[in-house]
Amino acid sequence: MTNISQSDGEGLLSPEHVALMLGVKTQTLAAWRTGRGPTIDFVKIGRSVRYSAQAVKKFIASRTVANTVEGRGL
Repeated sequence: MTNISQSDGEGLLSPEHVALMLGVKTQTLAAWRTGRGPTIDFVKIGRSVRYSAQAVKKFIASRTVANTVEGRGL
């Protein structure tokens, strides 16, 4: 069995961890999950929500801009 941990960049991250990484509130992530705002793919396990490290990296990359003109409309 493979041991998956958050430290190897492949683990599942809690909403609290992702909120801290992005500098937003957990309530903001909850709103985004309902379609209000940008989308980060997430995993539902029962009632728990988790984010893959890969999905968070993809989200950050999609929001990365070189200047303010590029950032319009994000």
